[in-house]
Amino acid sequence: MPDRALESIEGSIACLEAAAGRNMTCSSAVNLDAFANTFAFEDWSALLTFLHESVILLDKRTAQITRVLPTDMRTAWEFLADSKKLSAWMFPAEFESRAGAPFNFAPEGWHGKIGVFEEGRELRFDAVAGGWTWFSLDSIDGETMFKLRDYMAPDLIVPDDARTGTDSLAEEQPGGEGTHWQGVLSGWHCGVDDLRSEFSGVNQAWDYEALTRLYKILIEDYHRPY
Repeated sequence: MPDRALESIEGSIACLEAAAGRNMTCSSAVNLDAFANTFAFEDWSALLTFLHESVILLDKRTAQITRVLPTDMRTAWEFLADSKKLSAWMFPAEFESRAGAPFNFAPEGWHGKIGVFEEGRELRFDAVAGGWTWFSLDSIDGETMFKLRDYMAPDLIVPDDARTGTDSLAEEQPGGEGTHWQGVLSGWHCGVDDLRSEFSGVNQAWDYEALTRLYKILIEDYHRPY
């Protein structure tokens, strides 16, 4: 059975080809930039970069995104375990760097305790609502492999301030309660790119609206019935 979108690059490309229509495929190099333009990306290179670095869904409730950070693990760790430095690429955060410490994140209502704290390597924020966000670091050829996993509480629904103007849960969360919506995945995508830019000095100038539209298409495909 072929992969769905957000399971592999091939699955995501197949999804986008279906969304673009039969006259827009990736089979001809001549059409690649036009294909990317269909989704408001500047060219095929930009779209391919997105696909290679997009969030993947490990299961219905768990998203993962990975980046290689051009720095050592010790320096990278500071941007995870120091609340001020975390706020530079994620969002405002208050916490102490120790297991069991309480945390508070913006947006309002995202709070809980640090469930896992392994100095220099692993940090997990366990939310009162039932979900969690987990960061891990590994050394790779003098650089650092960063992974973020985000698990949704089974009964979590899109908060009012994140809705896009529709009252339909199926429209906002194609996978139903406790699954990711496009704004969450787009936010993580931009956030980890900002983290990488802290060390590379290169900013990835995404069109956020294009990013959210694309993630919406991909999320819907992932949750489609067989």
